[in-house]
Amino acid sequence: MKRNTSFYTFLLIFLSALTCNCAYGQQIGKNDKTVTSFEKECMKQIIRSDDSLGKIRNHSCEQITLSLTIQHYVNGIELLNFENCPAGFTNAFEMHQKAWTGMLKLTDKYPGMR
Repeated sequence: MKRNTSFYTFLLIFLSALTCNCAYGQQIGKNDKTVTSFEKECMKQIIRSDDSLGKIRNHSCEQITLSLTIQHYVNGIELLNFENCPAGFTNAFEMHQKAWTGMLKLTDKYPGMR
């Protein structure tokens, strides 16, 4: 029973983080100016890179702890070049990265879960 409680606690925190980030993302979109072609290309590249990192992340936890998997994912995000991306997009991605980093407190506490 204790394991189920831990899982539901994890699920509740995860869903709350998703809801919070979605509301923030909608707010950013309302304030953005026209996006240039350089900015669009930057955003596409970041999303492609994040997709690749996410695929690695999704399978890494089969071999290593979830905390270490998340740390590798976050480290990968830190290496991405946001130089030509719009500020709102960059800010949203920083929040995305912080949300994953925030998960480490929970995954460190429950290393057997994934």
